[in-house]
Amino acid sequence: MAAILRAMDSLGIRFDNEDQGMEDAGDVLEVIVTMRDMEPFSPELLLAMKRLWADSGVQQCFSRSNEYQLNDSAK
Repeated sequence: MAAILRAMDSLGIRFDNEDQGMEDAGDVLEVIVTMRDMEPFSPELLLAMKRLWADSGVQQCFSRSNEYQLNDSAK
């Protein structure tokens, strides 16, 4: 998810709901930077990730994954 969120900016792709998308993206990226590999996701983080995955901008960026580095297991 982090790779997709970072690529959205460089590809000029916007969230459907910019305010909610930016908030969710900030929450996800903050947790990714600070968490340990074995730490479980909080319910709030899972909800943010579900909202992001449902966003058409995130889906568009995912469909353009040949334009940036995205692991095959990302979906």
